[in-house]
Amino acid sequence: MFVVFYAGSSIETMLIDGCNSTAWPGSYHVSAVGSVEAVVSNCTFVGGSGVSAGGGDNIQIVDCEFSGQRNFSIRLLSGTVTVERCKISNTPTGILRKIFGGIPQVEEVSFSNIGRASFGYSDLDFGYIRNCDLDKGTEFVVEYRGALASRTLSPPRKLLSSGPQEFRPEFTSSENHSLIAKETQGRGRRIHFDMTHNRWGTTNQDSIRAWVEDGKDLKDLPYVIRWNPIGGRAVSTEKKNLGSMKSMFR
Repeated sequence: MFVVFYAGSSIETMLIDGCNSTAWPGSYHVSAVGSVEAVVSNCTFVGGSGVSAGGGDNIQIVDCEFSGQRNFSIRLLSGTVTVERCKISNTPTGILRKIFGGIPQVEEVSFSNIGRASFGYSDLDFGYIRNCDLDKGTEFVVEYRGALASRTLSPPRKLLSSGPQEFRPEFTSSENHSLIAKETQGRGRRIHFDMTHNRWGTTNQDSIRAWVEDGKDLKDLPYVIRWNPIGGRAVSTEKKNLGSMKSMFR
């Protein structure tokens, strides 16, 4: 079965439950962008470009399986996007956080056979990724994908606060909740993103630190991934009752 569903600003609520979808490269299985509320649950997505979600106040992707995507399995845009109890495998990037702002809330997601990184991001603000089984790609578990990635690396593992910086980005929020970077002299803002209580495939903190690309690596990057303490329990495989979520579509 091949499913492609695009939800725009004219669709306020959306529910996709129990679908099995196979898509060709470059095609989204689901594009839930602009809906106020959306739930994608109990689905299996093979190939394609995964699910693109954002723009709404309550978008949920729960109890789904993703495999074989060309670029990423889930792309998070603006708004509040919740991803829970999903399995992501055999894809370059598990979850890609784009530059439009918003709040990702990711818990109990299992990543395996990841080619590039479990989590890639262009910007960060509020939100979290917790209680997940992460997987290392070619170099990183967490990889920065923004405009500063092409700049010269800072001295290894040098914190932004460890010395004077002539220029640092300052981030301000616009009306559409995106974050806008501008060069300012002598002052800046450090954003700490919560990735605590995850399982990294190792308990060696030096290894975990090397697998996370953030402001400790890239010059002028204000983001710091907070990954300690690490998790100890396995991801739950028990699916929860969706009755409360589905009730809003009745």
